[in-house]
Amino acid sequence: MEVISNERAAQEVENWLSIKKISGKRREKLKDNIEELINLVSGGQLSIADDGIITQPLLFPLGNGNEIKELKFKPRLKGIDISRAAGINKGFDLDNFVISRLAALTDQNKEILKNLDTEDRAVSDAV
Repeated sequence: MEVISNERAAQEVENWLSIKKISGKRREKLKDNIEELINLVSGGQLSIADDGIITQPLLFPLGNGNEIKELKFKPRLKGIDISRAAGINKGFDLDNFVISRLAALTDQNKEILKNLDTEDRAVSDAV
């Protein structure tokens, strides 16, 4: 992916936050997360399309034949989407919740996503 200036990355992240309708107060609360996204976009580890879809090229592709080379994150997600991805689960399991959220955002299978390399997972977790 293309390396871009911090200023351009900041504008792309701001546009994405606007698409997601994140309020100014919430943006202030998430300031550190937003800075991380700006760094990842400026470094070419993430890109944001005009429609709000974030693309992450994987350093370590997934799948039996390494056919999954990137993840695409939807700009919006509903709680029901996470519930569907989580399936039936007794009690609360943080790892299952995080993977289920990632699966719902990317439309990828949870079992495949559990095999994300830690470097790729760190970028995904920032989204």
